[in-house]
Amino acid sequence: MTAEGSKYFAIHVVDQTLFVVPSQSVASLTGVELAKERSAFLDEMRNSSVREVIFDLSALEAFGSLMLGTLCLTWKQARDQGAAMALCNVSAIGRQVLERSRLSSLWPIHDSREVAVESLGSAGEGKSALPDSDTELFGILETKARSRLQVIERGPRTVIGFGGADLRPEHVLGQYLNEISELIATSGCSELSFDLSGVSAVPSGFLGLMASVLKKGVAVSVRNASKEVREVLVLTNFDRLIRIV
Repeated sequence: MTAEGSKYFAIHVVDQTLFVVPSQSVASLTGVELAKERSAFLDEMRNSSVREVIFDLSALEAFGSLMLGTLCLTWKQARDQGAAMALCNVSAIGRQVLERSRLSSLWPIHDSREVAVESLGSAGEGKSALPDSDTELFGILETKARSRLQVIERGPRTVIGFGGADLRPEHVLGQYLNEISELIATSGCSELSFDLSGVSAVPSGFLGLMASVLKKGVAVSVRNASKEVREVLVLTNFDRLIRIV
């Protein structure tokens, strides 16, 4: 995989580490154009044996929802392949965008490629780059943690909530995946609706939780979302995948 593959993304692999370097002109692309460029390197990524993905954002002073969507989709593909992902050379404005969108906790952000490579290499010693399941991915299940998942309505459109209060940033949403899967199987659910009443912000794992439900072929909707949560859904392009009530 070489940099010649795209005029907008310089791409190369070194020792099973995939480096993706968006050019400054990426900011001028439309959604359709970016999706085409993105699909090209994601397809090559699927056919490779990379174990680490590093986005070097040095050419981008700022970026918006399209680039955030690209990061999320790449992370999902990396996760599916058991690869770790990190960012480097992120501008001050870029860091603000990631923090506002609550995505800064998804991927480590480093000052240079060298530090990113070293960090991912150290993280992989003695353990796999990513856990084997979605439940493990969003955190190790706390055996003493009490589930806050509440079933509000059951049926073709099943509604669940989290107790009408904010979730802690470290809250392990992945622990609910088995409960939700069983609920979907036993309720004849074709749409799962998350009632976020009283939740002003959600942990980053919430996006992964919704993605896991979508992968099961079940529609997802969100109701009573705060302004901050809506901004996250728009910035990550999840508003195109789910229904916001």
